[in-house]
Amino acid sequence: MNNTKLTELLSTFSESELKEFSLFLKSPYFVKGRNLNGYFNFLIKYYPHFNISKNDFIKKYFKGTEYTDEKKNKLIKTYNWELLKFAEEFTAVNSFRKNIYSRNESLLDEFIIRKLGKSAEEVYLFLNEYLKKNRVNHFDYIKKIFTLNSGTIAKRLVSKGNETFEIYQSESENLLSFFLHHAKYLLGSISIQKHQYNPKNPSENISGFLKNIDLEKYIDEYTGEGENFLSQKLAIYNLLILLYPEKFEKYFPVLKEMFEENISAFGKRDSMNNIALLLNFLSTNYDEKHKRMTFEIINFAIERGIYFEEEAVGLTLFSLSKALTAALNLGETGWAENFVKNNLNRILPEHQFNMKMFAAAHIEHYKGNYELSLKHISDYKMFDEVINYRVRELQIKNFYKLIKNKPEYLETLVSAIDSFRHYLKESKKLTGSHYNTGTNFIEGLNALVNFNYSNSEKKKADAIFKMKNFKPTPKNEWLINEMQNEIRKLKN
Repeated sequence: MNNTKLTELLSTFSESELKEFSLFLKSPYFVKGRNLNGYFNFLIKYYPHFNISKNDFIKKYFKGTEYTDEKKNKLIKTYNWELLKFAEEFTAVNSFRKNIYSRNESLLDEFIIRKLGKSAEEVYLFLNEYLKKNRVNHFDYIKKIFTLNSGTIAKRLVSKGNETFEIYQSESENLLSFFLHHAKYLLGSISIQKHQYNPKNPSENISGFLKNIDLEKYIDEYTGEGENFLSQKLAIYNLLILLYPEKFEKYFPVLKEMFEENISAFGKRDSMNNIALLLNFLSTNYDEKHKRMTFEIINFAIERGIYFEEEAVGLTLFSLSKALTAALNLGETGWAENFVKNNLNRILPEHQFNMKMFAAAHIEHYKGNYELSLKHISDYKMFDEVINYRVRELQIKNFYKLIKNKPEYLETLVSAIDSFRHYLKESKKLTGSHYNTGTNFIEGLNALVNFNYSNSEKKKADAIFKMKNFKPTPKNEWLINEMQNEIRKLKN
């Protein structure tokens, strides 16, 4: 019984929620039809894991009845479906009751529909103050827009149309902020997935549209001030970097300085989103100097307490991996070791061992302890597709490094590369971006192998040509470093 939609949902309920749900099931307003209280009380005995087989559960629940097996199965299926619908409705109602904004927004709309102007205006004034006092993320600007729009109607219902001008002004500011922030993250997402995003006519997509707006002129001529203006400026500079990567060195220092000076004016969520956008840009637009910038931004985020999530998952798998890679790419192995040691417990408990092995394998690789790195990889258990990809790739890097002193690893490397190629072709969970990065990795690695270990002069010559002209996808910096080392040896 532990794999049904019903038991999966019930297992997330707290004990207080179970008591509230029990009362919910007794309410004739919410629950009409079959009385499921007895079934719920019997089922909940197995909360929270519901570790009982369906057959055993049926035997115990229908003990003493003369129903056929077919009828028992049919009844259980019906009870589960009906109880699931009530549990979903309870979850929605509970969430709605706790959400101050949603509850009052609905009330405001209803008062307007019923032409109760005075009550509508009171709710509007409350909501407006609530949104001012409670810091919201940029997507919540749209809530402000709808609230202000309802506010103008409420004002007109009580003949206060003369008070609506400031509301319209605020509404336009919030709409502009929402547009800028949403455009920024849409454009950021497109830039990350640019291998998959191939518009037929670039002038018709969001990039073409935004390039027709003179964003720099807007900033120069804008006379606003305060938190809203800061938020808009931050979004615009992010957009300028995304739209004109070639002007990165012009815009990035301005953006970085403004963000550092005004970080207290932004909420944690917006700050984390800005950090993520910058890190993604740096990693998808490879440049040697970006490695140091990435490391500095991560350190800044950690020092200001905005690198970690507020929820139970304080550190995501991506965030740990990103910080680890940024440090190791610069040879900061000591920093990497301390970061993992001090923050591994922020990862979800069920992932901590795997990420410990993941981190240890990477650190030992960068220390030159390739067989020890392989030992950590052998202890790692596959679980997350992106992390699995990184582990498979690291395993191949270890084999390649070991060949220099242990030629017997060459056959193992060739086999591992072939296995990795099949993995890229057959995995349905990998993104197009990872597929492109993986095939690029194999192409570059084959050039290195042919140059160093092939007996064919033609293959060696082809490998030299490929290395000199090789263009890595983002995240394949390791290949460039290896190739540059080989090319330097040739010149000497």
